[in-house]
Amino acid sequence: MTDKPANMSGTEAAVNRSSQREVYIKVVFTKIGEIETMKEQYHADICVQARWKEKSLDHSTNSDKDVNFSQYWDPKLSIQNKMGTPKQSSWKVVRYGKEMEAYIVQKFQIKGIFSENLELQDFPFDIQKLSVIITSELPDKDLKLVEDDKDLSLINVQCFVDAQEWTLYDYTETIPWVTTKEQFLETTVVSFPGIAVSCTAARRSGFFIWNIMLMMFMISSLSITTFAVDRILPQNRLQLSLTLVLVAVTFRFVANQILPKISYLTILDQYILTNMTFMYLVCIWHAVISLFDYDKELAGDMDYYAFITLISSYGAFQLIYTILVILKRYSKGKLLDQKVLQYNAKAKSVMGESWMNNREEKGRRMRARRARRIGITHHARPV
Repeated sequence: MTDKPANMSGTEAAVNRSSQREVYIKVVFTKIGEIETMKEQYHADICVQARWKEKSLDHSTNSDKDVNFSQYWDPKLSIQNKMGTPKQSSWKVVRYGKEMEAYIVQKFQIKGIFSENLELQDFPFDIQKLSVIITSELPDKDLKLVEDDKDLSLINVQCFVDAQEWTLYDYTETIPWVTTKEQFLETTVVSFPGIAVSCTAARRSGFFIWNIMLMMFMISSLSITTFAVDRILPQNRLQLSLTLVLVAVTFRFVANQILPKISYLTILDQYILTNMTFMYLVCIWHAVISLFDYDKELAGDMDYYAFITLISSYGAFQLIYTILVILKRYSKGKLLDQKVLQYNAKAKSVMGESWMNNREEKGRRMRARRARRIGITHHARPV
């Protein structure tokens, strides 16, 4: 028995490509709900549209009611990252192109929770992709999932529920991919198609800056004040320093309750641990300087230079950290702005100039209605 080569010839690959059926995917994020960082999931209402050619219905005059869709080819699509049992409905219709070429269009409406592998290295200055992952039970040689080139994926940013904590960008991205699975009781590995349509949300970091980072800065900077205690009283210095360390540790435990539990350090973790390391070094110094009491002048000079070194390094860290965070967030913001412009240009080419104008007008009306509701609420409040 001879083994088949792992790599197909050019002719075989061409045959496989010609036998593939293209399924065009469009996703509309009608509503984005709460984004749960701790559980790495988000709530959403989405509409998924899959469209593929059906040559046997070309130039037909059949309506949707006249077509028995169970007799025709089906891509067997599923949403890979939906969780639990969301509310879902599905139906099929027939649509015809300009030359009466027939397309079967399958639509899904899903309301539920979707898992998302959040990348939290930059937390709380992170930018996250919220994806809908669509896969098929059929192998890659039978079909190919591609972005719909005639109907654009959309997102309704006006219906974003979690706007107090996140900024939702008005564009979508589509990334096709292929996954491989080993067949049960077989030695072959089969490839399956998939496609991920995602929107982008940037976290509003103000809560974490004012309630965690600022508080940690104030606690750790108080360690400098322990040098005001006379050097010949190391027990008093250590008492104050250790009390501040205990306060910082307690604050860290409390802050952990609202932070994600992950195996790597985030930007916020690095900031907190660096501040605690500074407090640790201050404690160690107050213990070490007591060993030089035999030479008062030497001990005084050492204590002075240690104070200058510690406060200089601490200030340099705060300055460098702040600059790096601002530059990193600025560069990512510029990249997102470019993607929004690219999406708008693509939308104009696919949907037309009037679509963009109508979209902007709808956004202005939505903001005006929201402002009026807020104004009515304010007037209704008791004085």
